[in-house]
Amino acid sequence: MVLLYVLSEDKTQIESITKDLLEQHFVTTVNIDWDRDRMFLENGVLSKKKVNLLTCVTKALLFQKIDTFIREKHPNQIPEIFTSPI
Repeated sequence: MVLLYVLSEDKTQIESITKDLLEQHFVTTVNIDWDRDRMFLENGVLSKKKVNLLTCVTKALLFQKIDTFIREKHPNQIPEIFTSPI
């Protein structure tokens, strides 16, 4: 099992991905943190922007399918996708 993380600035995209993951039975529940602060350095200046974080538990063997599925459904605005082991 792994924790799947999907980050996007677009709230509609996060909702769409949530619906797709549930409909495809890749996950059974999804948690969403809206408007999280992401901090970064830009030209030596501390900056921040808002991102939306989708998290859920899934099987490690499904990650490649999920990654491919999301990239195919959102080719023009690919969100940040990664996992961490549980």
